[in-house]
Amino acid sequence: MKLLTVLVMLGLSLIVPNVVANAQLLQERGTAMVDVQKSKVSDDERELAVQRARFAAFKQYEAMQPPSAQKLLLEHSDYLLNNYEQYITETVVLGERFEKSSKTFEITVRISVNSTTLTSNLLAMSGLGASNTAANSEIVSLIVARSRSSVQTFKDRDYDRLDANLSVNGESQNLESSADQESIQSAQIATSSQLNQSGTVNGSVSITTETGGSVTRKADKIEWVVADSLNVDQQLLSVLTNVGLNIVPSEFIDTLDLAAIRADFGDGNDLSQATQQKMVKSLQDYEIPYVIIGTLDVDFPIIDPVTGNTKIFVTVNAKLLDLTNRFPRMKSAIGPIQFSGEGPTEPVARTNAIKRAAEQVGTELLSSMAVKGMN
Repeated sequence: MKLLTVLVMLGLSLIVPNVVANAQLLQERGTAMVDVQKSKVSDDERELAVQRARFAAFKQYEAMQPPSAQKLLLEHSDYLLNNYEQYITETVVLGERFEKSSKTFEITVRISVNSTTLTSNLLAMSGLGASNTAANSEIVSLIVARSRSSVQTFKDRDYDRLDANLSVNGESQNLESSADQESIQSAQIATSSQLNQSGTVNGSVSITTETGGSVTRKADKIEWVVADSLNVDQQLLSVLTNVGLNIVPSEFIDTLDLAAIRADFGDGNDLSQATQQKMVKSLQDYEIPYVIIGTLDVDFPIIDPVTGNTKIFVTVNAKLLDLTNRFPRMKSAIGPIQFSGEGPTEPVARTNAIKRAAEQVGTELLSSMAVKGMN
């Protein structure tokens, strides 16, 4: 059986030159406080505060990593304790404050971490070995890029109820009197009649009310447009080939129904049972051991209020399936992870966002495989 995990590693000297060109920089903030001996902060005290803030920011970076990447970082915690600063490419002071009464100095910094180089180095140090050639392990990427074509938002539907009970109690009295008079004179007969009627009504009304109801909320209805996944495939190819893995372009598998896969992801977030079965059979017939399936969703562009640039968020959900047995087995789940990209135009922002997300997918995939190999 072809083992993917033993192919993750190449030598450190082979990995670092390739990944530096495609380095992924992640930013985190950290705050630290130091005691001040005199009425003014000295240079040494300020430098100590900056170092502590940088370390706090790096620990925050570790905490924000996916579970498998955190396990990899934990495995090499002793190394990172003494060498983490070499992976910090930039430090920006965001704010500082000196309290004369308590003689304390607080500083907040933002650091940029070269996540790609750090992960690659840790993978090279993990001790998995690289005795086999990477060409023996093939992976097909079926991550479908989607963009929102429309979003229908529903208003809350309110339902109110009013129950009322009405009762009337009363009495009425009618008095009627009449008088008839008739007179006959000569050839004329005259009659007259008079009717008098009077009455009173007394009553009382009581109303009992009960109020209640409900509010119904409906989720947004989102329609997707499946886009060309060429950019995603290229970014994944760039990251994974840096460590020697072999990505097989999906369009070269002639029995693979790409139209059905894209159609399923266009209507939902997973493949139908029939589509999955056909996909697995097609890849197993070609003896492809692994496949990555999932979605990369591109949101509507917005304008960043600080920079004025166009900003686009992308969200990735993916999973790695092992097809080397009769039935597929999920080896790793990635996401949901979200990244943003900025640029002067919408296409530039979208490309930057997709690149960051694809790099994170590759990094998370390799970290997950490395951790499983260690265990």
